Amino acid sequence: LPNLFGETPSLQISPKDGTVNAEFVTQIKDTLDQQKIPYKSLKQDSSTVVQVRFADAEDQIAARTVLQKSMGS
Repeated sequence: LPNLFGETPSLQISPKDGTVNAEFVTQIKDTLDQQKIPYKSLKQDSSTVVQVRFADAEDQIAARTVLQKSMGS
């Protein structure tokens, strides 16, 4: 479930089951790459959160939209 953050455009994404694994991280990366949405960094922040940072709010919002559609809201 992507959450928006203001100053540095980023998303924090948590899986529905609550635990981040390699498959979840790969799914996020593959979705953004397939949709050609550029990101500055993608990292697992904890066992429950992946953080993705973007250059601008436009990419952040586009990523949120496609990730919600591909991973559920």
